[in-house]
Amino acid sequence: MVLNIKTALDECAEHVTDIQHRNNTLIDYYIYPKPVPTAIAAYQPRLATLQQRIKLIKKVNFSQLEQLVNDPDGYAALHLRSIIAELLNAILGFQSLFEKHYDPSLPQQVRYVQAFNGLKFIDQHLHELISKRQSKHNHPRAEHLLAHHSYGSSYQFCRGAIQVLNEGDQGLIANVSDNDLLPSNRYTLASKGGAYLWWTCSSPSCAFRLRFHVLGSQESSIHHNLETRTHPCVNLEYRSIFLVKSHLHISSYDCVGVIKYGCLFCFAEGRPLQGEVTAFSTGRALATHLSVSHRSGNLPPAMLLEKFKVAVGGQCPMGVSRWDANILRN
Repeated sequence: MVLNIKTALDECAEHVTDIQHRNNTLIDYYIYPKPVPTAIAAYQPRLATLQQRIKLIKKVNFSQLEQLVNDPDGYAALHLRSIIAELLNAILGFQSLFEKHYDPSLPQQVRYVQAFNGLKFIDQHLHELISKRQSKHNHPRAEHLLAHHSYGSSYQFCRGAIQVLNEGDQGLIANVSDNDLLPSNRYTLASKGGAYLWWTCSSPSCAFRLRFHVLGSQESSIHHNLETRTHPCVNLEYRSIFLVKSHLHISSYDCVGVIKYGCLFCFAEGRPLQGEVTAFSTGRALATHLSVSHRSGNLPPAMLLEKFKVAVGGQCPMGVSRWDANILRN
């Protein structure tokens, strides 16, 4: 039997609560009402952070995330295993401090055995889940699953966007003709030089395309392009590739007000694509939504920030060397 992600998350959350309860019991018994030493007190915010990370992953709707990301269960399992490793380390650290300074007999009292063994059990099953999924090469890809789901929305992420999200870009590149340049494009060319290129979706019947500015041949790939897009009073900066990843399947590009972009975070957390709520007609509208709805206390889980390459305050998620979008602190 292999634990599923939902069960593993629920059980991890229960173990964190149990660990916190046992820590508080030891503090109340051995220390209270004296001040808690810094080395011991430091474990409480650490546990709270790990608990919050688990809570954020539990917000993910995996049936919708699998339409965006290949093998989201395996991806979540990797993140949960890193949390479990920190929890196990915290148990050993907290216990050793009390054993050294307050009660040498603490290991014999087996206060943390249930939580420790429970977490080791979950970790082993997650390891098996990852190995099992890696050995299967016929998993349905997100771009294929997308077409088989409907959530009562007239909007849908495009297959071309999903391919880019999963490192399989098949978009076409072409020069932007002089007639297709916007006034802002002409200003940029006059002040900075370079050229404008189109990234055009290759998905059948999708009309999405995006202009992006390049200064040299090394930037002709939209994945390596350094152009940063910003908007006044919007606490988000992003690159053209982020819009490509967020684009919806559209039948006409030039219609005014056509909904072109969806919020990846909202969709991954189970919300439907709804016009001007979770799906938007402009990059500015999408950026405004992200900067308001997904920052500070509403940050998405680290696994989504990493997968979508979104930094917070300029700090990239672990494993990401270059952000595609950056949620600004202020």
